[in-house]
Amino acid sequence: MSVPETKDYLDDFFVLMVDFLIRNKLESNTKGFKEEEIKNYEIENSIKFPKAYRLFLSTLANSDLRIFDCQDYTISGLKYAKEVSEGLLKKDNYKLNEHQFAFTQWQGYNFYYLDLTSDNPNVKLYIEAGCASEDSPPEIHKYGSFTDWLCKNVEISLNLRKQLNGLKIDHLLKELEEVKKAGNNVAQ
Repeated sequence: MSVPETKDYLDDFFVLMVDFLIRNKLESNTKGFKEEEIKNYEIENSIKFPKAYRLFLSTLANSDLRIFDCQDYTISGLKYAKEVSEGLLKKDNYKLNEHQFAFTQWQGYNFYYLDLTSDNPNVKLYIEAGCASEDSPPEIHKYGSFTDWLCKNVEISLNLRKQLNGLKIDHLLKELEEVKKAGNNVAQ
């Protein structure tokens, strides 16, 4: 796998990730949102998305994303993610700070959020109180950077396909590790 020659490691990462997903038939197509759509959301909501998340929106977020169980990462889904996150946080008496942003939710009981202050921000998963047991507190799972989170979700999907379909994935995991290095600005 050759690394593209661009000036930015995050640009390289997304080129490699899209190529990896398509070439290995993990996604049949990928599409993102137009820059104008991304900017309009930012202006309407008085925020500035981190570079890694912008690249995700512009390359993958408007796709079916079967690799992520078709979870909604669209711009139109951001409003519902915000509503769900605010409802869960209020119920659990928990708060995100003003630099944290919920970018997707799953079935109303959890959401992913990121920090708006870094180009490749850390991603966390918030799971509502009472999920593990009736009196359990909210759970917060840390994924590392946005590119780490993306790679981890691809890895989870590959392992699930291995268990369900007997898919041979060792070569894919090795290649995914190279993509991940690009996302962490590690020399190839």
